[in-house]
Amino acid sequence: MKLEKLYRFAVDRFVNVGEQIASENEDVADEMREACEEAKSSGETIFNLTTSAGDSIDDGVPSAAEKSGMVRAARSLLSAVTRVLIIADSVVVKRLLKAVKKVDDRLKELEAHLSGDRQNDLKDDTLKAEMGAARSILEKSTMMLLTTSKTCLRHPDSRSAKGNREGVFKKMREAMATITSVVQDEHKEEELENGCLAMDLGEFEATLEAYKQSSPDDSEAKIKFQKAFANILDDVQSVINSPHTRKEKREKILALCENAQDIMKDILEKTQKRQE
Repeated sequence: MKLEKLYRFAVDRFVNVGEQIASENEDVADEMREACEEAKSSGETIFNLTTSAGDSIDDGVPSAAEKSGMVRAARSLLSAVTRVLIIADSVVVKRLLKAVKKVDDRLKELEAHLSGDRQNDLKDDTLKAEMGAARSILEKSTMMLLTTSKTCLRHPDSRSAKGNREGVFKKMREAMATITSVVQDEHKEEELENGCLAMDLGEFEATLEAYKQSSPDDSEAKIKFQKAFANILDDVQSVINSPHTRKEKREKILALCENAQDIMKDILEKTQKRQE
């Protein structure tokens, strides 16, 4: 009798897991509940037949009818259990495919962000190579992740299967870390350059106004004005020397700097003539 109870408990536990999967996945809920109900019914039939056979057998041998009923119930239970496992497997595969699609979409977004001018603006060839290698790893790993995860599903006790899946995850994490590092470093550098230039431009405007309103013998205003202009040239020079500044942009900046220096020289000369 103890064996029958353990058997019944195992079937009930299996059915509970199936019903939980059904409650969490509406697309397979009806089919899963039907399979669970069949498994539960078949399990109950086997339990009843086993119990009644044990109570009615005198010589220890079940009757032909009891044997036939037991076989039919066992086949029905096996069929139901197989259906539950297949449905559960399809749910896992759908989740994996959904995860793969998310990764693929993120890769496409990342590729769009880093394509064209943005990718060409990377500091040097080393960073470009690192970015390319990381993207290649992610692209290959998406399908490898699906394959290794399905293998883990089929062989849950296999250490090698779990190790392979973790290896894929590790490669993907490392690749994402590389891409994030490259993108963030570039972004931070640009922000730093732009921030310094903006501050110095503000300072230049203030010193220019002060210089305009200063008296002819106010040498301090003139020195501050010249220093503020020199700071801007230094900031612009860092942009010119930056490896991710394109040639056309660099030439345009140089031309503007030369023009600004000529204007600055003209302003100082005119101011000096007025003072004389």
